[in-house]
Amino acid sequence: MPEVLFVCTGNTCRSPMAAGIVRFLLEEKGLANLWSVSSRGLMAEDGALPSELAVKVLLEEYGIDISPHKAAQVTESDLAAASLIVAMTVSQVEQIKRLFPAHADRVYLYGALVDPKRQIKMQESQCHKVLPRLFLPEGYEVIDPYGGDEELYRAVARQLWDYGKRLVEMIEGDNFPSPCDRN
Repeated sequence: MPEVLFVCTGNTCRSPMAAGIVRFLLEEKGLANLWSVSSRGLMAEDGALPSELAVKVLLEEYGIDISPHKAAQVTESDLAAASLIVAMTVSQVEQIKRLFPAHADRVYLYGALVDPKRQIKMQESQCHKVLPRLFLPEGYEVIDPYGGDEELYRAVARQLWDYGKRLVEMIEGDNFPSPCDRN
């Protein structure tokens, strides 16, 4: 079964929120039995609970309960099992590619992956490079709400909801970019 693996820093806010949203949307479309969804962190404390505000916002706004989630550090086997490796920031994409180069061709920046216009195109010679932040349209990165207030978590949840809807549409239509469109 193909798998989407969401990766952030601590695996307590963004990546479990993204995974919960995509799982929910896949279930709504009747695709949950065709795709697996998981999340990990680059610097996760194994077993840590999700942020209270992440849990609260997803439950109140979307009826999605991520409270059972337990944080986990990303491993080589996690990446090997994933069809899509989706990071929240350019620096996370860079770090995953540097630490796990064998999986570089499946690592995406979430905002660039789901961009409906595919504004970011890379030349053949740049297939495994990441565009600097300077060239990214605003909103491509998902900022870390950790330590922020409820309104920041709500803004991140809205962004992840929008990205999740687009990702599920891509899954539904089997509409993924070629390797050189990946970030």
